[in-house]
Amino acid sequence: MIYSVVKGGVPKMHMHLYEARKKQKITQADMAEVIGVTAQQYGKRERGEISISLEESHLFSQKLGISIDKLFPEYFFNVNVPKMHKQI
Repeated sequence: MIYSVVKGGVPKMHMHLYEARKKQKITQADMAEVIGVTAQQYGKRERGEISISLEESHLFSQKLGISIDKLFPEYFFNVNVPKMHKQI
């Protein structure tokens, strides 16, 4: 996979996770504990070196108190798409 990198080696797709964690002064070790991995393994997820599962993203969302669609907007649609056909 190729990700665009914004700053500090963090891929754009995980920037919201990184920024939310930093804003709340939560360490990578704290986040790692939530999913039962080491801080190094969590860091690899945050940098996009290891994929984040849906279950993990849900746990991160709960820990940070941010809805999952706001934390990972690149994965979730929250815009209504207009109907293209009339119902019969």
